[in-house]
Amino acid sequence: MFASLSSSFLSLLLLLNVFSHFGRRCVVAQQQQHQQQSWEPMKYKIHANHETRQLLNVSYVRFKKTRYIFYSSSFSITGCTEQDISQEECSNNCFEEPKCIVWGWRASHSLCRCYSKHPREIQDAFIPAEIFQWTSYEIQSPCTDNLNLCEHGSICIPNRANKTYKCINCLPPYTGIFCNETGAPTPPGISKDLLYGRNQSCRALNKNFNVSRGGIYWIHPWRDERKIKVNCVGDATRIINMSFHVSQTSFRPIKDTDLEDGLNLYSRNYRADSTFLNKLDKLIFLRNIAFYCRHWNGTHNVNYRLGGGSEAYNFFALKSDQRPTSNSMTLTSDVGSTDFTLADGKYSNPSVSDEKRLVREIFVTGGGFKLDIMTESRVCFYDVNSWIQYFVEVW
Repeated sequence: MFASLSSSFLSLLLLLNVFSHFGRRCVVAQQQQHQQQSWEPMKYKIHANHETRQLLNVSYVRFKKTRYIFYSSSFSITGCTEQDISQEECSNNCFEEPKCIVWGWRASHSLCRCYSKHPREIQDAFIPAEIFQWTSYEIQSPCTDNLNLCEHGSICIPNRANKTYKCINCLPPYTGIFCNETGAPTPPGISKDLLYGRNQSCRALNKNFNVSRGGIYWIHPWRDERKIKVNCVGDATRIINMSFHVSQTSFRPIKDTDLEDGLNLYSRNYRADSTFLNKLDKLIFLRNIAFYCRHWNGTHNVNYRLGGGSEAYNFFALKSDQRPTSNSMTLTSDVGSTDFTLADGKYSNPSVSDEKRLVREIFVTGGGFKLDIMTESRVCFYDVNSWIQYFVEVW
């Protein structure tokens, strides 16, 4: 009698203070069409039995389905995380845990996890839930009620324990609780596509507007009218694009200070450094990186691709100083097997400065082969100055 369909919210009804002959508590899912900016569970009375007219006191809290979940149990709440329980029981666990703001359930393992932190707060530690068949929900909060509560690219993080929230990653020229107290105000009538981040990144464009083939697009990382022009390759953004010709000896450097409204990041010859990627990461969720080089072997082009997930990405984006281990990245090429035993079992080189991690000695093998694309000594494995293209993509 309590179940109904809706567009956005999963409401969890926890039946409390029942008469003794009911003997147990029930959790009933009900979806609500309306949104309310309230942290407190709502309470009201309903008829549990039309014949006896007995009443039950009911309290409930609403959860909104979310795309992401932590890939590690490191951030889960002890006692709230269990195995071999139903999705309904998992939602009840989060309901009863005062610190829980996100819960996830994995059907294939009947596994429940509850979290006191939101994945948006620790972006490099979470994954799209559907990748490993998770279903994930976050508690209703002011952050879910108003998707633009934190403006200009900042991120809203709820705190259920003290019924507050905060805006993180608020970048200059904006400051303030809502990241809107300085800088140009958001103009009235601005598109919801901008405010809600539907064109915030190449991934967002692909998801919301099906641009899987890629191309040149304006994206709005700050979720306002500021924009940059980028080369999208599916979900990925190309942050380095270098084509070498006889007459090409210099490339436009892109640093963190260049990440401003109107930046052109799509022409053939530009080279972003790690400081730029680190700043972009504060606006757009990224966790994968791939390096590509192409050289001419005398008869045809030879292509290499070196790709990695969060461990590699975090290092090259200056989010970690731990050099990626050998198994954190995968090499593919169209020339068959290649000697790829890293000199010390790790990528990069301790002597490489932070800002040059994307271009200087990305790897060095025990046999002396390396990937280094500084223009004065560009090397793609054993080919010195003979390769013709190099680019780096992140997503």
